[in-house]
Amino acid sequence: MKDNGIHTYADRTALSCSSKGTLQSRRGRIHMLGITGYLICFLLAFGWQGVQAQERVQVSGVVTDADEGDPLIGVTVVVQGSLESTGSTIGTSTNINGEYTINVPSDLNTIVFSFVGYRTLAVDIDGRTEIDVELTSVARELDDLVVVGYGTQRQSEITSSVSTITAADFQSGNINDSQQLLQGKVAGLSVSRPGGDPNADFTIRLRGLSTLGVNQEPLIVIDGIAGADLNTVDPNDIESMTVLKDASAAAIYGTRGANGVILVTTRTGTGAQPLSVQYNGQLSIATVANQLDVLSADQYRNFSSSDPELAPTDLGSETNWFDEVTQTGVTQTHNLSVSGGGETTTYSVSTTYRDIQSIQQGSGRQQLNARLNLTHRALDNRLRLTTTLAVTDRDEKIGLGEVFRYAALFNPTAPVRNPDGTFFEQDFFDYFNPVAINEQSTLEAESTRMNLGFRAEYMFDDYVPGLSGSLFYARQSFSQLRGEYYSRNAKFRGAGRTGLAIRESFDSRSDLFEGTLNYDRSFGTVRFEATTGYSYQEFSDDLFFAEGGDFINDSFGWNNIFEAREFDRGEGTVSSFRNENKLIGFFGRTNFVIDDTYFVSGAVRREGSTRFGEDNKWGLFFAVSAGLEVTNLIDISGVDQLKARVSFGETGTDAPFNGLAQRRFSSGSSFLVDGQFIPSIGPVTNPNPELKWEVKRELNAGLDFAVMDARLNGSLDFYVSTTDDLLLEINVPVPPNQAPLTWVNAAEISNTGFEAALNYDAVRTSDLTWTTGITFSTNQSKLESYAAGRQLVANVGAPGLNDTPIILVDEGRNIGDIYGWKFAGFDDDGGWLFFDIDGNVVDSETIGTADRQVIGNGLPDFELSWTNTVRYQNWDFNMFWRGAFGHDLVNSYDIFHRNPFFISSRNVMESTRDIPELTAAPLFSSFQVEDGTFFRLENITLGYSFNLSPESVLARARVYATVNNLLTLTNYSGIDPEVRFADRGPTDNAGRAGDPNPLAPGIDRRDQWFTQRSFVFGVSLGF
Repeated sequence: MKDNGIHTYADRTALSCSSKGTLQSRRGRIHMLGITGYLICFLLAFGWQGVQAQERVQVSGVVTDADEGDPLIGVTVVVQGSLESTGSTIGTSTNINGEYTINVPSDLNTIVFSFVGYRTLAVDIDGRTEIDVELTSVARELDDLVVVGYGTQRQSEITSSVSTITAADFQSGNINDSQQLLQGKVAGLSVSRPGGDPNADFTIRLRGLSTLGVNQEPLIVIDGIAGADLNTVDPNDIESMTVLKDASAAAIYGTRGANGVILVTTRTGTGAQPLSVQYNGQLSIATVANQLDVLSADQYRNFSSSDPELAPTDLGSETNWFDEVTQTGVTQTHNLSVSGGGETTTYSVSTTYRDIQSIQQGSGRQQLNARLNLTHRALDNRLRLTTTLAVTDRDEKIGLGEVFRYAALFNPTAPVRNPDGTFFEQDFFDYFNPVAINEQSTLEAESTRMNLGFRAEYMFDDYVPGLSGSLFYARQSFSQLRGEYYSRNAKFRGAGRTGLAIRESFDSRSDLFEGTLNYDRSFGTVRFEATTGYSYQEFSDDLFFAEGGDFINDSFGWNNIFEAREFDRGEGTVSSFRNENKLIGFFGRTNFVIDDTYFVSGAVRREGSTRFGEDNKWGLFFAVSAGLEVTNLIDISGVDQLKARVSFGETGTDAPFNGLAQRRFSSGSSFLVDGQFIPSIGPVTNPNPELKWEVKRELNAGLDFAVMDARLNGSLDFYVSTTDDLLLEINVPVPPNQAPLTWVNAAEISNTGFEAALNYDAVRTSDLTWTTGITFSTNQSKLESYAAGRQLVANVGAPGLNDTPIILVDEGRNIGDIYGWKFAGFDDDGGWLFFDIDGNVVDSETIGTADRQVIGNGLPDFELSWTNTVRYQNWDFNMFWRGAFGHDLVNSYDIFHRNPFFISSRNVMESTRDIPELTAAPLFSSFQVEDGTFFRLENITLGYSFNLSPESVLARARVYATVNNLLTLTNYSGIDPEVRFADRGPTDNAGRAGDPNPLAPGIDRRDQWFTQRSFVFGVSLGF
């Protein structure tokens, strides 16, 4: 069967749809995942109506300037896809009155309007015969409103460093976390999550390190809710993100603006369309992209060393341990949104379900997001009421990075199980069967996050022209129940305790109340804007923790932790706490715009925190900035915008937790009193009533420009910042102090950097567009002063190197200096040779601690991203590269296993065969420090949008395919060259590691997850 040369499925395979969402065919049955099958059937039933006929519909209208309303003469009007459909381009142009008439084939549905100096506009016909359009001039586009703290500003008037990305700029493909949308999209903003663990946290760092506290990440504000969590918003629900990069832009947020601010705006309804329904579905297939190159069973058996005692142990089997613990991860994502409204009420309701399987067997997560945005206008539009509600439920099956660690080192000739079905184990130190770890360990987490916001805004124009006010209340809550259980037979954790369970519940809540007044008036050529407000936020946290062992059998698990018999014997651990604190702030901002040429802005915030000492609960933070639009003073041919700006601001950092300024107590040893052991409590920190805010001061100079009708536009920024009075916990003598630790303000960090963002419309025609853009940033972080003194931190770990530090921390040095011996080679006996501090070659017996030197730095010299988007008729193509350059990584696995010393019991790297002369025990040096520079093809997407007839049930239909992490260009031999911004230290056998240390970047630990590559197939349908 044919129609206009198009072969239908019925002619080829006689496809039909079954009630179970599968496709039937005379040539066999094609099984599809249930909902995906229904979607394909839906497309077959309705989507292909657009290819049935070539009748033409006449469409006419008027094209006008969006600003002035004047008709535009000579606008090019083209039917999109006409060349592909008919063999020739169907087009016309507007007459002297801006009028046009064009005949459109019924199988095509989009008209493209283009004109020099204006943005190209594509309009769907959707059955209409009259379509009037307004084109936006490039100059007006520079006046688009940008969300800033407590309001909006015209883009052309912003005098601080602010970057905004919209949904069109976001990453695509297998995106399960909102943080991924920002990767490589904003100059100066680093987003890192090494490896392929879907439950791991991201590290977000803006313009370097500004504090040593628990939180070094930007403040998140979602729809006005300050301190929100990006995990509460699904990537599909985000309309735009604005990053306030410098202290001038962030100062209005006071205590929490030192690390920058990310403002998230979610999708809302529009009164222009009573009802719009959108479905987005994805199926993603994830495979292991990179794993360690270790010896196979045959290579292990045949390994030879110059030392005959370093011989492998052949256990008679052949096991690929990586295959035993990995899987092909299948992820489904389904998003349904409904939006619309009328003149007074608009709404947007969305829900997203994600079922994520990771590359480690048995791990992944299920997540359900629901969001409601509701806006109602009353009293002749003077009153606007807005409600937002977002709920996220998340169930995680947590995978252990140690599974990959021990899969890499376990003997490849060992069997997985013994003949009796038990797991094969050998009694060596730090040596565990990875399959046993995976199957005998249960780690789960269930969490619920909720954001609720209600805002009332009123325009007082009838009383005071330009005056408006708003009241805002928001509540955030987070509840998590986390459990771990290790089998009675487990060797990895809980060995000797015949079953180990951990149960932890955490609940947090914050209530925010804010009131603001806004004034906006023009007086001749001067426009004045002012905002003032009050903010009150209250926080509470509750935690309960229990750990116990000795179970009768494994059926109890962590949910029945008090069946652990250790508690009956007075053993086990139970702890809990509750914290409460408050932040109160008064803030204001003024903006002056003079003749659309001169811009001046100032902001101030006075804020108080209950976490600080009695003498310093309140802090004052301010900012000033100014800008000049040069093109309004000097006529520069071809230049649409050239705005110079400079800003200075102060922001602060709140204390990381309660009680820092107070004397704190903790339980101590038990003492025998009258025949009984009596527990004791004692001070652990001394009080410091003078403890005060950390203060960041930043100077920023920038240039915004647009040329060639804004086809080439961008921004350049240079900044210098210092953070004073950093909070440190230092050792003090006892006596005279009652406790050995005191929190003080005793450190300073500086950051210097340059940022550039460029975007270019390289090709712009009716059928073909190509836009490309790059971001580039540098940063140098320096520890200017540090009262704790010179420190060596971040030890290598076991076996044998627990006291070997990796990172140097000292005043006047760059943050991230890797410190150790400089490798010089091997001696004739297979021992290590190093360069001493004077450059002489010495052996490992002669080298001393004084010979250690800086052998690398864990932070990059610069970061770069490159985006390309091409659209040709109905096709779209996107390619996104991202990279970091100049950072070094300590390859922890190489320290122990690029060495044959343990080969009698452990596997080694393939590269060990290249150094057969090495026979000495592992030592850390520059031999294991590598250049981590990489440039990664983060994603590549190809999509197609169908032409649909007016009679089709579908308004829009697009299918696409994406590959994430397709290619990484690097010389790093480890798993993932991604930047490590902080180090938790080696994980002990109880699974515990320290808090992330931001002064110890650049360490690739042995429990690193393998990376994954995702193949994504998606569909987007509009009704």
